[in-house]
Amino acid sequence: SAKDTALGQKLTIRTLSLAQDRQGRIWAGTGNGLFQIRMTGAGAEFQAVEIEDWKDKGLSIVSLHADAEGGVFVGNEVGMFWVSPQGELQKLTDTHSTSITQDRDGRLWVNSVTDLKVYSFENHRLKLLNDYSQKDGFPPTALHFRVKQTADGRIFVGFEYGFSQFLPEAKANEPKFRIYAAVRVNSMAEDGAGNLWLGTETKGAWKLARTGFTIFGEPDGVSSTQDIMSIFADRHGEVYAVVRPNKLSHLTGDKFEPLVPYGLTKRDWYWHHLDLLSQDDEWWIPAFDGLRRYPKIARFADLARTPPKKVYTVADGLFSNVTAIQFEDSRGDIWITQGENNIRWERKTGELIRYAHADGLP
Repeated sequence: SAKDTALGQKLTIRTLSLAQDRQGRIWAGTGNGLFQIRMTGAGAEFQAVEIEDWKDKGLSIVSLHADAEGGVFVGNEVGMFWVSPQGELQKLTDTHSTSITQDRDGRLWVNSVTDLKVYSFENHRLKLLNDYSQKDGFPPTALHFRVKQTADGRIFVGFEYGFSQFLPEAKANEPKFRIYAAVRVNSMAEDGAGNLWLGTETKGAWKLARTGFTIFGEPDGVSSTQDIMSIFADRHGEVYAVVRPNKLSHLTGDKFEPLVPYGLTKRDWYWHHLDLLSQDDEWWIPAFDGLRRYPKIARFADLARTPPKKVYTVADGLFSNVTAIQFEDSRGDIWITQGENNIRWERKTGELIRYAHADGLP
């Protein structure tokens, strides 16, 4: 039908954001709208979430955040929205919202390009609490804010060429943010000990410990000139860094242990490219020749000499050998985005399931 064709055409647009709510539903933000992915006995069902304000405007859903109540906050160029646990849609603001974070007190920290807005969200009503900008300690060049709250409650803010910490106890005439550095930060992650890790574009890996800031360089296994595309902690609190052109590093003690996974020669890099350590401790590593799946290993160093148990390519169902975003859902299925297409690796069958208009999406 014409409706089915329109949905299929929308789903061929690049996926930009993913989130899973407390009900286990997976939400996908694309370059042309928002979709909900429901798993049924017959497989995955894609349902377009229509919001009148962005209907047929080709808007990009670049920010998704699952809240503690079971709903999802959605941000794009025309505003911020909330989808309730019952599926009701509510427009919250008309402000450009490309990054949304809810802290432990329920406050929403929302990027508005040139400033950082903080809202309360009580009884499903939004109230502006603060509007932070240059007057509060940010440099004039601060743009595109992203927020990370650590387990001990500290709030850190990364922005265009800068990184800072929020100072909640600052007096009215004092800066509200402590600026640590003027450097682009690609990623932030917290390890099991409560240390905050930063992956920078040109200055290596940084660790902000609870007792101070540590910068890792050449003596620590990470050159200050290396481009760290992502840094993350696994469910055990172990810290890893993905480094151009083809290295993966593991923090061992106070030093990064870099290696090249067995057989990995070339990657096709996407922005904030991620490797994935799945819940069964298998490494999934994208490469130029396919998606490489390595078996569980006894030691991280073994990854350099252990062949992958499988390299998924177009012969196995990929649309191309180059993969981009990876996401593991609560069932252990791996979701993959390839440009304008989506793929799910189903754990119970080991099959790659393609999602594109040509493959019969509703």
